[in-house]
Amino acid sequence: MYSIFRNDGLRKQFAADAKTLVTTQVFSLFPALIVTQLFFHWKSFLLEFVGFLVTWFVIDLLVSLLRATLTGSAKAGPGGP
Repeated sequence: MYSIFRNDGLRKQFAADAKTLVTTQVFSLFPALIVTQLFFHWKSFLLEFVGFLVTWFVIDLLVSLLRATLTGSAKAGPGGP
């Protein structure tokens, strides 16, 4: 972790992409935090953290699919046209 923060090129790249990252993930991050806080009481930090990450992933997948459906543009994945 320390070496990542000390890497000047990587730090500049994170700073350049920070606004885009925040604006694209805000619609999935906050609902995932709310779901985790309200429903995950497993008395294990690791289990709750993994549950949060899975929830965030699923919500972000749904938001991305919804956004692609509404805009009519699906991004081609690897091996796609």
